[in-house]
Amino acid sequence: MFIYFLSFFLFAVKDSVPGSHPLPGYLCAYVSLFSPFHDTSIFHGRQFEPFSLFLSGLANPLFLIVAAFGCYQRGKRRSISALTLLLMTVPFPWIVFHYESMQPREGYFLWIAGMALVLFSEHLSSDRRNDSAVLGRQ
Repeated sequence: MFIYFLSFFLFAVKDSVPGSHPLPGYLCAYVSLFSPFHDTSIFHGRQFEPFSLFLSGLANPLFLIVAAFGCYQRGKRRSISALTLLLMTVPFPWIVFHYESMQPREGYFLWIAGMALVLFSEHLSSDRRNDSAVLGRQ
């Protein structure tokens, strides 16, 4: 979770416009969740971009819900929730990056890595336990 929260305070995207400043993750999270409803004229007739931006913004609340309920879920059900969330999270920001000529920065990659580590921590720890059990028997 530390990596996930750290990503909000690092630069997440950089605009390709010369002289522009990179944006921190917390600002990207806020804009992606609330911007599609305020001023739709900024999308210049691109119908899929507001939808992609909004789904990118939904990733954070959904991640927190899946992570919280993941404490109670085990096995296949948790894996399906985690995989669905990651598959929804990864492609939609890239659509926005393309339309807005933005480049992802370290905060974006840590955001994805943090979510993946939290969502799949059960699998990582069970693999370690299985390896330890195998090594202990030898």
